Amino acid sequence: RDLDAEIEAFVASDNRDWQDGYREFTGVDGITRTLPRPLFLVQFFNHQTHHRSQITSELHKMGIDYGITDVPLTPDLGL
Repeated sequence: RDLDAEIEAFVASDNRDWQDGYREFTGVDGITRTLPRPLFLVQFFNHQTHHRSQITSELHKMGIDYGITDVPLTPDLGL
């Protein structure tokens, strides 16, 4: 509950650490990208959904390749 409250506060804030609405992040692939805050929030939601649910784990056990789940790494996004 505490973490959920912290997430809600972050999403609701105007977070001044975002220079003109953008911020640099280094992904697990080692590439640094400049992301707009809305895309970061979509990825944040997407990532926590991935971890909180067990569907990707079950698909993997079944031998199904569920593809890339990280929004900034989606090949046709063009970032």
